[in-house]
Amino acid sequence: MPAAEPSLHISPIHGCGRGSTGKSFRPAGAVALLRTIHGAHPSGALRVTRFAPGESLGTGARPTVKYACAPELSRALSFPASPRPRFAHRGDMQASVWILPATGAGDNQQLRCIADALGWPYVVKPGPDPLARVVRDRLLPGRRLRMPADKRSVYTPPWPDVVLFSGGRSVVDARRIRAASGGQTRLVCVGRPWANLDHFDLVVTTPQYRLPAGANILENALPLQPSLAPPSEALVAGWASRLADLPRPWLVALVGGESGSYRFPAATGRRLGRELAAMVRRVGGAVLVSTSARTPPASIDALEAELDVPAFCYRWQANDADNPLPAFLALADRFLVTGDSAAMIADACGTGRPVAVFEPPQRLHTRLLTRSWLGESPGPLGRRLRPLRDRLVASGLWIPARDLGHYQRVLRERGWIERSYWGAEPSSPRQPAEDSALDATVARIKSLI
Repeated sequence: MPAAEPSLHISPIHGCGRGSTGKSFRPAGAVALLRTIHGAHPSGALRVTRFAPGESLGTGARPTVKYACAPELSRALSFPASPRPRFAHRGDMQASVWILPATGAGDNQQLRCIADALGWPYVVKPGPDPLARVVRDRLLPGRRLRMPADKRSVYTPPWPDVVLFSGGRSVVDARRIRAASGGQTRLVCVGRPWANLDHFDLVVTTPQYRLPAGANILENALPLQPSLAPPSEALVAGWASRLADLPRPWLVALVGGESGSYRFPAATGRRLGRELAAMVRRVGGAVLVSTSARTPPASIDALEAELDVPAFCYRWQANDADNPLPAFLALADRFLVTGDSAAMIADACGTGRPVAVFEPPQRLHTRLLTRSWLGESPGPLGRRLRPLRDRLVASGLWIPARDLGHYQRVLRERGWIERSYWGAEPSSPRQPAEDSALDATVARIKSLI
């Protein structure tokens, strides 16, 4: 005869009047009790049952709400959460998805990439609130889960099975949607949520965010990107013809610019230009430069002034149908990418051609945070303090700085980028960087349903 399923019955004791000394059931006590129950029934599922106020186990009242074990308790207990029934509200078996857009184009590309790969119908909701409102909603406890009146026309039933969002500005709305759905909606954050990690069913991240390991954390080596079709033969042939007078091999420089973590002044443009010219003199050929929307014009001028070798420089323009970047990715023999952009590094690694990284200067706060015990944590002291740092990050009390240096170290360990600039001898052939990150992400999300 199968063993009975162990259950935990939690009945909060509420005060009944002025001066009452009612007590609440604290999470630490719940975890300790759950460990005891699971130790006695290691092979059984665990059901957490909550009673309504005023009811208790001794009155014979039946539970009003039943919960399967939540992911955060599962992580604390180190055993799998029992699945909750899905699709009870609909007759079909196809899940629905809402996307809460982010402020960055790269983040939104990852969200759409996941939604397309899931193959489920999805809706893109309006963009995030102004920063001042986000801060107010996150700081005031009464506003965190209550749906404001102006949001009730934007977020309406039927509630989605999955909410995809990125960063911290959509955290409050995502949690409001889950609360309105009765806890049925799954929350999937891409990047870092700037909040307690236990609030989310899955956090899909990459190495530069340095989130601690956890049952609901999926770290991919590269940002998620759609499997793009190769550029048209006409586009590649057209640019190959326009650049035919430049000698091979072609060194393509993908240039970023100013960001919250990096500076890109004219002096950095001059240094990049000198290094590109020196590399071309050493290995021969020509340099092709592709700038971005973040590249300051003065830095481009300074870069071009240092290029005393065969070169072509494209200055980024909005909505330019003749942007040569796709053709450059197809035609390049080697790449030099500025280290301020994880996406540009991933684009170059995806070609299978040799990739080196040029380091622009970090901003002071980024340099201090990534090199202290709160960041990279080098040396014996850092190793001893790492558990404290991880607990602070997991609880949302500390948000680590974006550490693209760590991201590059991970890619170097996989052999996807060079450990130093190459010499005259070509690097050994390599396969394009493919880590099946999108497939793994889709599988994890579907397992939540």
